[in-house]
Amino acid sequence: MKRGLLSRFGRKKDFKKWVISLLVILLLIASINAAVFISVQTDSQLTIPEDIHSLQLMAADWNHDGRRVLQRDGDRLKLDLGEWSIGESKTYPAAFAIVNPAERGFTITDISLRAEPENLRMYLHQNMTKPCNEEYVNVEKTENEENHELIYNEGYVDKENQPIHFEWELAPGDGMTENELTYSNGTEIGTAEKENDVWVHDPQGPREAVQGEANFVWVEMSVFSKEGDDTATHRGPIEIEIDGEFEDPQPNVAFMGSGRRDGGPVIRALEGNTIELNVTDLKENRTVVISDAFAIVNAGPTELNITDIKVEGDEHGFMRVWLHSDPNKLAGDYDLDLGREDEDNRTLYYDGESTHEDEWTLGEGFGYTEENGNLLYGKEGDQTTATRTAGYPTAEYNLWMYDEEANNIAEKENSNFVWVEIAYVMEELPEESIDVHSTITFQFSSA
Repeated sequence: MKRGLLSRFGRKKDFKKWVISLLVILLLIASINAAVFISVQTDSQLTIPEDIHSLQLMAADWNHDGRRVLQRDGDRLKLDLGEWSIGESKTYPAAFAIVNPAERGFTITDISLRAEPENLRMYLHQNMTKPCNEEYVNVEKTENEENHELIYNEGYVDKENQPIHFEWELAPGDGMTENELTYSNGTEIGTAEKENDVWVHDPQGPREAVQGEANFVWVEMSVFSKEGDDTATHRGPIEIEIDGEFEDPQPNVAFMGSGRRDGGPVIRALEGNTIELNVTDLKENRTVVISDAFAIVNAGPTELNITDIKVEGDEHGFMRVWLHSDPNKLAGDYDLDLGREDEDNRTLYYDGESTHEDEWTLGEGFGYTEENGNLLYGKEGDQTTATRTAGYPTAEYNLWMYDEEANNIAEKENSNFVWVEIAYVMEELPEESIDVHSTITFQFSSA
């Protein structure tokens, strides 16, 4: 999932909450003897709470004006490299650090500077006490070549005037609070606190940011002046864009199947995080109810509210969509004698028009097992593992399926899953056969 974080030196977008949209594509070819195929997929627009999951910047080095290189300037951060005369140079091995507080790894793939300033070189590197740029320092202990990446060199070229390509992997973080930012290299932990509204490096905290093991990396900045330069002053602020990808091999919202019909699961896997639900034998003036069509499972670290379900294209109002607790009970009032109890803990989200009585809250997720990556569902103290039924991850029937022997009752706010009941109330068809192409969107927000 691509992320761009633009700052001066801060963020371009001010996301206030985490929103995931699940797109459900319903392809209904409805006639008197029709079958329904529903494709359910995650086409997620994920906005990350700035105070929880966005990349953070942490100050360390001081400039020769007696202030941190990284400073607060109103509603943004800036880099002040000081004022320099012709022929002078200065290297800041720890001008600032990029810290990932999110519970997912982040790979930095590009850092670009607006206006492409000259007389500036930048590195990502491991040890805050070891400079990378040997040309402008007079010390013996410099950063080993394998522990640094050149990211800017008077433009986006390396020393041989070739385009710069790099990647730097940040490990998952441990979150943050309003006043504390935790950073670690896997063995040492530090806590940055705010000074003048800027995160500042903990003097007792880790100095080395081993790639892939640390959730932070040091940024070195070298400013220099050559004889004959027309400009004698080299000063910020500098606007920087950081691009990269959050590493999310398993989705934060997953689908889980239940019972079997006609010899196989009702749902089957499609490409990516997509399932298809097959409902057969739809007839005029008949109601088909699937109380355990599938479950939505929150695998992420925070609660999720299912704020709405919108259906587009169901012109005749055939569909009903409920969220409920017990897969063996009916959520809807269909006036049917199916030998099942009616559900008490239920929420109607769609009955021919978009509506809901109240929001359903999914509890915090438990992620996936470390041993084999199986999906965990349930509630605190009563967790169950959903397993794949068969085949490779891309196989048609490689599905998350519930554990029949487990407690499969979903408690609102406590359980990280909920059952989706889908029904088709087929009244008199307006013509012999019709085609209905509908889209169902499950809307989530952080609780």
